[in-house]
Amino acid sequence: MVMYSFKDLKDKVKKHFWVDKKEEIKAIVISILILAFVVGFDDGKPVFNLLDWSINLIIVLIIVAVSFLAHITIQKIQALEWGFKLEYKLWWYGLIIALGAAFFSRGKIWLLIPGGIFLHIMPVHRLGWFRYRTNMMVNGVVALLGPLTNVALALICRGLLIFMPGNTVLYNGIFVNLWMAVFTMLPIPPLDGSRVFFFSRLNYVLIVGSIFGLALLLKFTNINILVLILLSLIVGVIIWAIYFWFVEKG
Repeated sequence: MVMYSFKDLKDKVKKHFWVDKKEEIKAIVISILILAFVVGFDDGKPVFNLLDWSINLIIVLIIVAVSFLAHITIQKIQALEWGFKLEYKLWWYGLIIALGAAFFSRGKIWLLIPGGIFLHIMPVHRLGWFRYRTNMMVNGVVALLGPLTNVALALICRGLLIFMPGNTVLYNGIFVNLWMAVFTMLPIPPLDGSRVFFFSRLNYVLIVGSIFGLALLLKFTNINILVLILLSLIVGVIIWAIYFWFVEKG
């Protein structure tokens, strides 16, 4: 049964994974370019030098592209596993706000809010289990996997940084992925966080609290990764308890 499921998923990925709409390809490319510009606007140098700025922007572009494509790829694969085809659509308002924040803050503020996902049912692949329509659970879980992928990439970069201290590419990789996870988890349609929030508010608060705790710990501490994960989960549980006691319980 497991082997059959794997072969079935492999076949779905082979036939349906690749983007076949020019609009979606355009949306993905535009999102990556704008996010890369937002992240690379400030190269951290005291004096502007076009060559240094351009080199930094190219490096940032690669980091953002890997982070964003990993985010979308995991979501697409999970959607296919459940019999849905995922389409990414950019959010122009979010990208314009992100550009405005980058200009006004001179690159100090990264608002990584590119767009959201939409699921389209594949009827021939839905026989035997909840046919005919999507639901909040499917949307919520598929959406959540994107930010969690970015969290995993941030932790991988943090682990590699132990062996390559001072590596700016890994350092940027940590925070590009973390901020992408944090901002895409905002409960604002069409961002991923809105899907998770409407699926389960309590799970949303726990996950966002943990990601927020992880971001703070990675920014201000240099502790062991396992301890880092444990402490971030504790922060998430504390925020969850406060939310439950003062909001949900009432």
